[in-house]
Amino acid sequence: ADDFDTTFGVDLFDPDITLGEAAWARGGQENKLARHGTAALLNAVHGRVEYRYTVSEVIAMVQAGDAGALADANEEFDCPLGGTPANPGSRSASAGGKK
Repeated sequence: ADDFDTTFGVDLFDPDITLGEAAWARGGQENKLARHGTAALLNAVHGRVEYRYTVSEVIAMVQAGDAGALADANEEFDCPLGGTPANPGSRSASAGGKK
């Protein structure tokens, strides 16, 4: 599994978390950045998603800590793949940022 910090060139989580764990991270600050950064990266690399940012731009935004812009971009359109709203059910990942 790909490590969030390595993928984005940051040092936010100790212990490290995977991109999958980042996608399910709850809470604000580092967890919000991880969650929205991972979603933005997936949108940017997907061939059928017309996303406003490139992979390089997403990485730069995560490195700059710009969770707000990523969240706005991720929430501005419906699922282009015909999906339904995510339902995390009982699945949870607790990710804690470095202090």
